[in-house]
Amino acid sequence: MWKVYAPAYKCGGELRTFIPEEAFADNHYYHLYQEMEIRPLRVVEHTAQLDKETAYEYQKEFKRKELDILSCSTTFEMGVDVGSLETVFMRNVPPSPANYAQRAGRAGRSIYSAAFALTFCNKSNHDFTFFREPERMIKGVIAPPVFSTENPKIAIRHVYASAFSQFWREHPKYFSQTANFMEVEDGSTGLQVFREYLDERPEPLKAYLKAFLPEALSRCFRVDDYGWAAALTDPQDGLLERASSLYHQDIDALEEAVNTAIQEKRGGIDALIQRIKVYQSENILAYLARRNIFPQYGFPVDTVEMTIIDRHNSRKTGLQLQRDLAMAISEYAPGSQIVANGSLITSRYIRKMPQKSWKMSRYCKCGVCESLNLKVYIPGDDSDPYDTCQTCGAKLDKSQEGVYLIPEFGFEADGDAIKKPGLKKPQRTYKSDVSFIGRDREENETTYNIGSAVIRVGSGIQEEMAVLNRGKFFVCEECGYTELDEKSFLRFTRKRHKRPSGYWCTNNTLRNYSLAYRFETDILSIRFIQPEVTGYEQALSMLYGILAGASKAMGVERDDISGCLKWFYNSESGRANYGFILYDKTPGGAGHVRRMQDAKMLECVLRETLSLIESCTCGGEAMDTSCYSCLRNYYNQKYHELLQRRYVVEFLEKALQSE
Repeated sequence: MWKVYAPAYKCGGELRTFIPEEAFADNHYYHLYQEMEIRPLRVVEHTAQLDKETAYEYQKEFKRKELDILSCSTTFEMGVDVGSLETVFMRNVPPSPANYAQRAGRAGRSIYSAAFALTFCNKSNHDFTFFREPERMIKGVIAPPVFSTENPKIAIRHVYASAFSQFWREHPKYFSQTANFMEVEDGSTGLQVFREYLDERPEPLKAYLKAFLPEALSRCFRVDDYGWAAALTDPQDGLLERASSLYHQDIDALEEAVNTAIQEKRGGIDALIQRIKVYQSENILAYLARRNIFPQYGFPVDTVEMTIIDRHNSRKTGLQLQRDLAMAISEYAPGSQIVANGSLITSRYIRKMPQKSWKMSRYCKCGVCESLNLKVYIPGDDSDPYDTCQTCGAKLDKSQEGVYLIPEFGFEADGDAIKKPGLKKPQRTYKSDVSFIGRDREENETTYNIGSAVIRVGSGIQEEMAVLNRGKFFVCEECGYTELDEKSFLRFTRKRHKRPSGYWCTNNTLRNYSLAYRFETDILSIRFIQPEVTGYEQALSMLYGILAGASKAMGVERDDISGCLKWFYNSESGRANYGFILYDKTPGGAGHVRRMQDAKMLECVLRETLSLIESCTCGGEAMDTSCYSCLRNYYNQKYHELLQRRYVVEFLEKALQSE
């Protein structure tokens, strides 16, 4: 009998005959692998970053089973019915039972399909909460939305939409396509005719506005004398003038590319001409909504766009990249990368409008109280306005000075650097700080005694907040070209660079700026008079604990509210300590944080905060750390090492105990 030994070094085992068909005769997965059709899975995204035509085309392909998986954002929550869909996978726990019902409800809508909804829970406070008590999400109460009818940010867009509705009834030829309104016809543009229409102050429009606007907003907008119209139609800096300038800037850039291609006898001319027609034929309602003039789906915010012109590929990108400006100064900041519709896009330019500059301001951030000390920026003025902080009186660190600009016209991608995404994570510049720059309202504060605590609470409507990205952005003031150089400490540098059109810029000087966004919203100030919040780490931990407790107690999404620290003077103790500014993230305010001005609601929030943070197990008995189940979240990453849940537990146990 022959013995056959295994070929491995010093292995004395024997080789035996192995027949897979016999060994796996009863193996379910073996038969699946042998009998299933082997083909690649086609996966695409379906998000708000896609333009309407591309998103609709993907939706149709998915229904026809030409696509296997759609990776969706909340765009699929409403109004999409794919009857044969059987499986929904949620990569995190939805914000509320209403969102869960919408997302899970996409599956099983046909009588011939069975629904399966799988939810993956991340390491976050929100997800852990519902992982422990899933029935609160699955069978949870869907609360009615909270909305302030006197939000001027929202109402003014309905005023603008009403004005256009009346105008287009009388002048229908300026409706439909964007070119019909923006380009010259019969010696004038639709914009010019619209200005003349509002200059006549038509009575039917005035009556219509007064019929639906709350009286307070009617006075605020000066409906009687058409005071609201100036911000819309001002020929220098009105919203329509900006929209018109950006439209013609895009058209001019594409026409310049056509002329260059003709001169250099390159291909792709027809594709460029088609892209010009896409801009011209865009629905005027969609265009004005993107320019923050008309209402949009959801709460309107101050959005900006990142324009993409791929100079190496003339085909339409299928993208419409827009972000709230508060997020865009990080996510779309020059040097940041975006993955969208199968492309890796690098932001490179802060967009400029012809003959106009950005709004700028000098600032110095206090290292003690975190306040921003602001002064209007005047080029060439090197005088030093900062010695001590205007809020807490501490000596200011000159290294914290700078100049910020507000990129209100948007951003532009690097047309030479659009690639296919790889395995490396896209670069982002998440360095934004939020500061309260409104006025103090100590005279309007209310004092509450909750447990043994003495708390002063004040609220404000239309108070100003600032979001600041202090990355070292070196910007060309001529064309907006920007380099992100964190290692440089120069006030300006020189670099030869190209304009967005692809031609060399004549200005090679780059100056150092930060990026900022300022907005008005509802705020709530909270000061603990007794006991006092004294340490910086204690204050930060308390801030994020209260925000988590408020979200849960009031039933609002955690991303709808935020906060920052504020330095207050305590007249009782004769010293300053930390307080908190909570604010609605919706510009104009949504009324969320002002609900805590009620003593019962505030007590409910504080007790919910204590229960939530106390129930976490991170840090053991010492409680000397934090995690995503208690204080940490995606947006406070730079503070993660400073947050400790013991600060919150010890402080609130002392504050809420009975006298």
